[in-house]
Amino acid sequence: MTGTASPSMIGVDVGGTFTDVVAVRDGEILTTKVTTDYVESHRAVIRGAEELGADVQVFNHASTHGLNAIITRNLPKIGFLTTEGHRDMLDMARAHRPPEANTDPRWRRSFGDVSGPVVPRYLRRGIRERIDADGSIVVGLDEEQAREQIRVLKDCAVEGVAICLLNSYVDPTHERRLRDLVAEELGADIACSISYDVSPLAREYPRASTTVVDVLMKEIYGPYARKLEKGLADAGFRGELNFADCAATLAPIDVALERPARIVFSGPAAGTVACARLGDMIDEPNLLCVDIGGTSADISVVTNGKPFVNTTFELEHDLIVNTLSNEIVSVGAGGGSIVWVNRAGEIQVGPKSAGSDPGPACYGTGGTQPTTTDTFVMIGILDPHRFAAGRSTLDHDLAQHAFEQLATGATLAERVRFAYKMAINNVAEGVLDVVVKDGIDPREYSLVSFGAAGSMMLPQLLDVMHSQKRDRSAVPGSVLGARAGQRRPGALGQPDVVHRARAGRRADRRRAVQGHGGAHAGRTRRGRRRGDLRADLRRHAHRPGLGDAVRRGALR
Repeated sequence: MTGTASPSMIGVDVGGTFTDVVAVRDGEILTTKVTTDYVESHRAVIRGAEELGADVQVFNHASTHGLNAIITRNLPKIGFLTTEGHRDMLDMARAHRPPEANTDPRWRRSFGDVSGPVVPRYLRRGIRERIDADGSIVVGLDEEQAREQIRVLKDCAVEGVAICLLNSYVDPTHERRLRDLVAEELGADIACSISYDVSPLAREYPRASTTVVDVLMKEIYGPYARKLEKGLADAGFRGELNFADCAATLAPIDVALERPARIVFSGPAAGTVACARLGDMIDEPNLLCVDIGGTSADISVVTNGKPFVNTTFELEHDLIVNTLSNEIVSVGAGGGSIVWVNRAGEIQVGPKSAGSDPGPACYGTGGTQPTTTDTFVMIGILDPHRFAAGRSTLDHDLAQHAFEQLATGATLAERVRFAYKMAINNVAEGVLDVVVKDGIDPREYSLVSFGAAGSMMLPQLLDVMHSQKRDRSAVPGSVLGARAGQRRPGALGQPDVVHRARAGRRADRRRAVQGHGGAHAGRTRRGRRRGDLRADLRRHAHRPGLGDAVRRGALR
């Protein structure tokens, strides 16, 4: 990054706990971290931009704002119109169970009608019409009946309407007419999406869920974008504002908001692309990328310099979005993961998170439950007086008090140690599950950690995985914001730690065969035989997610 050829820019990532902002001017990288405002998340973005100076040419934005709204069900009220007799498709979904729920009679889909529906049943209305799979009209659109159903939604004060009719991907005539009727009955400014425009593909349920998410994102990101634009303008920004999508492709804000379902998972996706760029810079084409923030650990794979891109992804189990996206697996394990005790008296960590409100107990902002961050404070990994570059302090006594309140017979030292080991193993299980699913050998990949909690957890994670490592220092957490600026190579910051898990390199094998090192031949520099990884997996095969790996021989 040299000279003034590259434009000045800011990259922002809005996370569930913190908002990371990175500015690049004349080859200089500036960073800041701001607490995310759950109610008005644009304020953190503007505050961070003001700290670094908003007078830049390009402003690139990635966020999990929409994803967090869906997960927490903090959603606008919208209606759903579909072919009569099929309104329960959003409740039934694909009728797939996750593996861990196959034998659980109490399991319920997280967005089902008895749990937390994205669109409640009374707002899902059936329309009398039917188009056949070949595009022929079997039952014409009953416009009077359709108007009656739309008026029901009007009486319920919906803020948007999603339309998905059977076989409309072949002929959108009825959907387009329904959209006109919605505009006539509810007003032209109502947020409305039809499945033919959003996802014109076969299979009605994925098409329907994608259309519903699109309408929700219009209502969530529309007001957010207007507030963001105004706030940035007031702060002095006059440049180009871009949003990243689920494949980390940047688009001008107006284009992105035409189909906002594409930006619902943009934050973690941009991190994978940033890691791929980093791998190119350091000549490491194969990467295991682990983004450990305050709420979750997002895990992805880069092979031969390219992330794996899928055509669909799940926000929750069976809650599908049809759009190009970097394949990412999220685990409920981050700095804010809550430490709790189950009914058997066992200490557990996550998946629930304290977020930024009330936050970890050590923040002193009202949180009373211990979290992984409190664990770091108790162990001494975090310096209470130098947190956030010294702009805030952590309270060790509050962290200790939170651990002391846990309903368990373990000593304080045992509680902290167990909580730390559980947090590490939660992330390790997620990484190994991805490794098994993709059929790769982690010893042939470099492990890249980023996110606020990445550099604190990854060294111990590598000990659990028995891998070699080599560290690279950088600005902690900077990639969380810099990853949003991938249009220009100059906007890229380095992740916190780059660990090389390369126990099986050719040179090592050659030295082992030639007998170099005497009694140590065939061992890695950490003194463990490479075959020990497989033995360790067998020894821990009772742990969830590891048994299948051993039985299938995915990790050889």
